Order: sequence, then structure tokens, then C-alpha cells
Amino acid sequence: MNKQKSIVLLAAIEALLLLLVVVLFTTGKISTTTFAIIAAILGAATSAVVILISKKE
Repeated sequence: MNKQKSIVLLAAIEALLLLLVVVLFTTGKISTTTFAIIAAILGAATSAVVILISKKE
């Protein structure tokens, strides 16, 4: 159960960060390139952590 909570927490954090990036993008605070780079980094980091958590057990 603890593993599931960790994964859900990571997914929630990524969703909030991605929402922040989307808001910054739509208000013109960041460029399209910056948006794409940040979204890719967030996705890759979350995937890596989920894989690490899955392999621990």
C-alpha cells in the first residue's frame, strides 16, 4: 500500500507541475520550446521514479 501511495503522490505532483507549466505557457510567460522541454523532463523524471519504486520490491 505504501508503494501505491508513493506512485499516486508522484503522479499528483507531476500533474500540478504540468498544470503550472501549461498556465505559464497560455499566459505567454514561457515559450513553446521551454514548454516542450519542461513537459518532457517532468514526464521522464516521473517515469524513472515509478520504475525505481517498482523495482525496489
